[in-house]
Amino acid sequence: MLLILLQTAAMAQRPSGYTLKVGDLFRIHIEATQEIAQTVMGQTQEIKQATINVDDYEVIAAAHGVYTIKTTSIQRQLENASPMGSMVIDSESDDPHSAPFRAMVNQTYQFKMNKMGEILEVEGLETMTASIREGLTDNGLGAQADDILAAFEEEILISTLSQQFNLYEPQMNDSWSKSNTMVVLGTPITTNSTFQWEGNNVINGASDIEMTGDIEQMGMAMTMDVTGIQQTKITLDEATGMPTQVVMDQEISGDVEAQGMTIPLSITGITTCTIVKQK
Repeated sequence: MLLILLQTAAMAQRPSGYTLKVGDLFRIHIEATQEIAQTVMGQTQEIKQATINVDDYEVIAAAHGVYTIKTTSIQRQLENASPMGSMVIDSESDDPHSAPFRAMVNQTYQFKMNKMGEILEVEGLETMTASIREGLTDNGLGAQADDILAAFEEEILISTLSQQFNLYEPQMNDSWSKSNTMVVLGTPITTNSTFQWEGNNVINGASDIEMTGDIEQMGMAMTMDVTGIQQTKITLDEATGMPTQVVMDQEISGDVEAQGMTIPLSITGITTCTIVKQK
């Protein structure tokens, strides 16, 4: 009876970080939908977007509480519907306009993180981006390569991986706060978040988001002043500490100034990340 009670107590503990081993393989499937409304010259335009990203994450080294994880891109898909028409870009399609996404699949890089999920280092970016650039050039998209490859800058990847994996804090308090800033297209995106445990395998988060600054997109200079909120629910595998599902709801609004016009903008979206252990 005592043994059963001790085993039950051990199983009920919150994970205090990641417990991974070499050979662990996870498939990460991210689906995001967004509804964007912008008012231009008194007319409201609505845009709907849906994206799918599928990646494999494999633990290839583990020593002294530091994990080396190899990522492999499996699929990229974008569906876009606007007053100007609809389009689908899919890495699994042979359509010419899907060439950028085809160039991104089967690409790999590695990163190191500690038990808390802090991203320590990213490796292999030069080799990966060179391979993507070659694929783009072969499909006549060499002139667009720099814009496409901007998404793979080290700072952006580290920030994105941190938001995905840096869930834990050493004190294991019932609640805690974190801030994260990443620069996308020259615009700082700052997220201030508070997290709280719900039971032993769920973390709830509430975040304030701010995007302010000058950017240039498709040759057009813009100034953004956009803020919003995000609600997050993270369900964890208590054995490995790895999330099994992350759901994020976002509501963002503000103004974009471009070509002498002020364009009111609102975005609502939901992102669902499902992580399944393959082996």
